[in-house]
Amino acid sequence: MVLYARQDLLTRDSLELPDTWEELLALATRYNGTDLNNDTQPDFGICWPADEFNLAKLAMAIHASIMQSTGVAQGLFFNLRTGEPLLEQQGAAHSFALLEQLLALSPFAAYGPNHAAFDGHALDFKQGRCAFLAGTQ
Repeated sequence: MVLYARQDLLTRDSLELPDTWEELLALATRYNGTDLNNDTQPDFGICWPADEFNLAKLAMAIHASIMQSTGVAQGLFFNLRTGEPLLEQQGAAHSFALLEQLLALSPFAAYGPNHAAFDGHALDFKQGRCAFLAGTQ
C-alpha cells in the first residue's frame, strides 16, 4: 500500500505524517468535510479506490498489518497451529472497523464503490479534494 499526504496541510497545522492506522483515521477525520482546496465545497479526509479489486487489497493491507503485527507466524485468517478461524478475534474486528471508518471519510461514502476507480481518486487528490490518498501497486 502507498499513502500520499497533503504535506501543505500537515505543515500548516504543525502535524506529522501518521505512523499507524489510528493516527491516519484521526487525521482523516480532522480534515474530512472541510474545504481543503478553497472552492467552498466540503472535501474528504482520505481518497482511495474502493472498487471490488482495490478494496480487497486495501482491506488486506489493514487486516494483515493488525493481525500479523509480529510476523506471519501469527496467521491471518486461521491459527497456523490449530486451524481455528481468527475472524472472531479482537484484531479482526478492529481491522474491519478501521476500514469501515476510513471508507466513511472518503468519496465511497458519497458516491459508492466505483467512483472513477483509482484514476478518479488520484485526480481528486491532485485537485486538493483529499487530505490523503491511499492506493496499491
